[in-house]
Amino acid sequence: MITLHVMVTGAAGLYGVHLVDLLVSCPEVTKVTGIDNFSRQFLTRNPFLPNPALKTKFLMLRLDYRSLTPEMIDAAGVDAIVHLAAYVSIDESMEDPEKYFQNNERGSFELARTLLATKSKPLLVVASSPEVYGNPLYTPMDEDHPMYPRSFYAVSKLAAEKHCRVLYEWYKYPVVVVRNFNTFGENQNVWGYSAVIPAFIECALRGEALVVHEDGKQTRDFLYVGDAVKAYLAILLRGKELSGSVFNIGTGKET
Repeated sequence: MITLHVMVTGAAGLYGVHLVDLLVSCPEVTKVTGIDNFSRQFLTRNPFLPNPALKTKFLMLRLDYRSLTPEMIDAAGVDAIVHLAAYVSIDESMEDPEKYFQNNERGSFELARTLLATKSKPLLVVASSPEVYGNPLYTPMDEDHPMYPRSFYAVSKLAAEKHCRVLYEWYKYPVVVVRNFNTFGENQNVWGYSAVIPAFIECALRGEALVVHEDGKQTRDFLYVGDAVKAYLAILLRGKELSGSVFNIGTGKET
């Protein structure tokens, strides 16, 4: 049986808490190290889902993922890194593009260079977004859909993909890219620039009208986060044999 030590950047985010919960429950995963700077707000002091395995298999480090060094990663004995850390608001990215460039794009570039300098060469699984495709030319969008990003957020995610993919294309470093479609679930950010489902719930609780922009005919592929993280686990268990792959994660159903 394989055994894995998985590091998760953005461990306190929506995907992070659910992935950590799934990983510590998996027999093949012996240790999970979470990395997060806790820059966002939470409804509770502890964002992680209750799981007794957290006490024995989980280590949480409060730091910016950009401060990771090759020596830290090698010393920890990490087998795989799931890179979830990112700012994720389209609207905010248009108001503060520098923030998105520095964290999403430049940060991913720095992480790629850090991993290249490691001795252990852990698998890198990069979380991206279907926003890299822009407006759909056809549906359902597949991994070969042309890319026309329409926001600074989308550009930052596409650039992050490309920086990490260079590791594979040039050095054959093990990299897998995952494009997560519109995700919802427990621990989703409800402060500031929130996603559509928590925004709708918040409006409904206040008795306010739900605002839909444009012509109201647009559709999305909504995906429950508990289902989405199972795809990440499947990739981790397959490991480096998937190097160079790109996967869309969604239901394939328009809502």
